[in-house]
Amino acid sequence: MAARRDAGYCIVLKALFEHYGFEVFISCTRNFEFSLKFWKPDIVIVSSLTKAQIVKKMLPDSFLVYLEGEGIAVNYSDMADHAVKHHSNLKLFNLILLWGDAAVNCFKKYKDETGIVNVHAIGNPKMDLVRYLPLNKIKIRKKSIGFITRFNIVNHHLGRPALVNVWKENQFNFAISSVKTFHTMHKAITLILENTNHNVSIRPHPHESPNFYYKYVLPSFSKFKDRVEIDENLFIPEWIAKQKCIVSTTTTTFIESYVMKTPMINLDYISNTYKWYKDYSKFSSEWVDAAFLPKSLNALIKLIDKKLIVKKDKKIEKQLNEGCDFNKGNSALHNCVKIIKKNYKQKKLNLGLPLFLLELYDSYVFKKALKKEPLHKNFSYAKNYHKTPSYVKDFVLKILKNDLNEF
Repeated sequence: MAARRDAGYCIVLKALFEHYGFEVFISCTRNFEFSLKFWKPDIVIVSSLTKAQIVKKMLPDSFLVYLEGEGIAVNYSDMADHAVKHHSNLKLFNLILLWGDAAVNCFKKYKDETGIVNVHAIGNPKMDLVRYLPLNKIKIRKKSIGFITRFNIVNHHLGRPALVNVWKENQFNFAISSVKTFHTMHKAITLILENTNHNVSIRPHPHESPNFYYKYVLPSFSKFKDRVEIDENLFIPEWIAKQKCIVSTTTTTFIESYVMKTPMINLDYISNTYKWYKDYSKFSSEWVDAAFLPKSLNALIKLIDKKLIVKKDKKIEKQLNEGCDFNKGNSALHNCVKIIKKNYKQKKLNLGLPLFLLELYDSYVFKKALKKEPLHKNFSYAKNYHKTPSYVKDFVLKILKNDLNEF
């Protein structure tokens, strides 16, 4: 998992399982196989279909669950087609948990071919962080202008050179659009700082290295150093709640900001990347259309000074309801726990390391990995390094009561 993309909902899911008496360890590529071998969990939840064979080889009796990580980024049918075509190991999963009925129906088309029967729509786990965010626990002093970046191909989380993949046509086009957007975004931030009293909060993409922004971007705004910050919060809805509006290229975070009624200003027209994102997918095209789309940087500044209202959009509502089961009005994470509890039948006791020893050892391995590669922390989660908000218990209470936020 990517720490700044997935750790938030994983932390809340962990707390929910613990509420029901489970012991839980959140793993990443650093410790996944080690935890399987030595902790020997009864239930293994993964967000990658490629992990099935590894899990079943090491723990044949484990209860294996696929929990979808990115359910609204591509066409529902394409997602199912790709999974069936490239992952013959689907039948190794005891449960497949998807975001919405649209994806479930696409997977069920392959029921006879794959033997998949236990497929469920639970909702979008990331939307739980929006719908159950304990807003009364968040301190908001002054709302800033948020900037979401998406430059991971030119600012890789492990510092990989941008040239590594650009001989591939799609990656080349993505790199070109990233450079154009970065240039536009830097000019936009400069104009905001020079012409308004707003502060700016920059949130790097989960696959990017925040180090680049601390080392190079912040110094470029040295005249306004007290008004610019880099945000690395694991809980993006908390960050969204602190923004007057968000300025970005086309991004999946549009969905969260739309639900929270935080205006999204799209830079694609100014960056001359509008057509690329419009053609990228049906979903991204609809995000572009539903955002505020200024034609110039001056128009952008004028938008920021206005009181912008996020209006309901039929196409986005359809995405939420078909792709995320949003209209069912319940918790995706709680659905996940309840379905696993209902289907899991304990087979035999796996005697592995005590959890506290696993956590102690992983803390040591993380420090060792960090010494070898200081950028390791950008992507790989570590319990004792990445800060867990004090309000996680409040999250759980709101979920158990189904106390939904109204925006």
